Amino acid sequence: KLICHLFIFAEFWQTQHRFILRQLKDFGFARKGMCEIVENEAEFCLNDFRKLIAQNGGKCASVFMPNVLASYILNTIWQFMASIRYDVDNSELKHLQTMLSDLFKSIDMKGALFSHFPILQYIAPVASGYKSYVTFHNNLYAFIRKEVESHKRNFNPSDEPRDLIEAY
Repeated sequence: KLICHLFIFAEFWQTQHRFILRQLKDFGFARKGMCEIVENEAEFCLNDFRKLIAQNGGKCASVFMPNVLASYILNTIWQFMASIRYDVDNSELKHLQTMLSDLFKSIDMKGALFSHFPILQYIAPVASGYKSYVTFHNNLYAFIRKEVESHKRNFNPSDEPRDLIEAY
């Protein structure tokens, strides 16, 4: 029975993987369309740096480097996902950035303790990191769910899909 479930899961994963890759290619991922989105984001980045320098009288400007490009990268990805580009000061973008940053900080490259010893998620959910893992993912799912609901309200089946959410 376990082998049957594993086979079904593997088949489901392969189907989803193929679908996503096909859709992303249709939207220009790894093609000229993506180059245009990246170039557009690079232009926004340059303009934002120019504004920052101008605000300092055309002289040196302090920039906190660890997160300086994160919003532009996230915008590039999010345009494929939801056809949305956020301004770098947008609260939704900052919220998404914070969620992803917190999630990546909490992930151990060797794997979480609870993934090596699954029983720990039941007997020590906080100490094993399982509780924070679930919280991070629930917050991320809520953010995405909100965008999916927005897409459902505005979806027109006679139009071509604009992004991955509409393609699904």
